[in-house]
Amino acid sequence: MDPFFTTHGRAVARGMGLPTVQGMMAQHGGWLSIDTKVEVGTTVRLYFPLIEAHSNETFVETGMHPFPTARRVTSGRILIADDEVFVRDLVKKVFEKEGWNLEEACSHEEVLALADKEEFAFDIAILDLTMPGPSAEESIAAIQRSSPGTKILVTSGFNHNERLDRLTHAPGVRFIPKPFSPKSLLEKVDTIMAMPA
Repeated sequence: MDPFFTTHGRAVARGMGLPTVQGMMAQHGGWLSIDTKVEVGTTVRLYFPLIEAHSNETFVETGMHPFPTARRVTSGRILIADDEVFVRDLVKKVFEKEGWNLEEACSHEEVLALADKEEFAFDIAILDLTMPGPSAEESIAAIQRSSPGTKILVTSGFNHNERLDRLTHAPGVRFIPKPFSPKSLLEKVDTIMAMPA
């Protein structure tokens, strides 16, 4: 299919459209993300692959602002902590297919118990906000004490509120709303893993 094909006439067409942009980004090994809020606006971020890195640098200076490079994470260790079995199963299928090693927990008590173990070390922890047990705040603090390099992705079916805003402003902590698709989860994990430690 011609990527520049449009059903609009020349007088109407103003661009190639996001589906075409998304397809072109995928063909070149990059991806895009879209954040939109009613009465606020839309932010579209394009992530371009640059070169194979030989260091831990994840940002390139463009002369104006640091530009995040597209660094797809191929595998690692992941903790999925959620009291809903189908959510854990979904995450397990998605990440095992991608080659990740995965461990599960179904409550904040289990997360705290895991964090007390000497061998506790994960690249990322996906943590449900409203699991049974003490609190997400205590689980996050325990994870960060035991494994400071672990990135944390908080999930919830609730919209953003003061609590979520406070949690996700901490370094290495981000949020993904439920329900999420495998594609949106992988994109969010790629984004959070590309963040500086």
